[in-house]
Amino acid sequence: MLNALANPACRGVVFEIAPGGPLHRNILDGISAVCRAGKDCFMLLPAQAGGPNYTQAISTTVNQLKRSPYYSRLHLVLACYNRYETQVGFLGGLNSVEGALNWCKRSA
Repeated sequence: MLNALANPACRGVVFEIAPGGPLHRNILDGISAVCRAGKDCFMLLPAQAGGPNYTQAISTTVNQLKRSPYYSRLHLVLACYNRYETQVGFLGGLNSVEGALNWCKRSA
């Protein structure tokens, strides 16, 4: 990743993590490296099958990310692929992208 960050053609990095669990040190180190390199850092947060409702999972992860000095520079991307497996849709209630987005807006 460090070689890519040194390349002027690299605009940023996307990390994909399962929201709701603990953040691994290598993810936090990666966020730090991307932000220190002055690149855009995106966090793709897809819903997980069998996990907590999506809003709860997002709130857990966002609250952990808020401890990072680079939180204000992160671009959070809410996602719900495999809707039949995860039972998370775009609209409706806490177990949806809409519910998680509303929580994010309230907690900003």
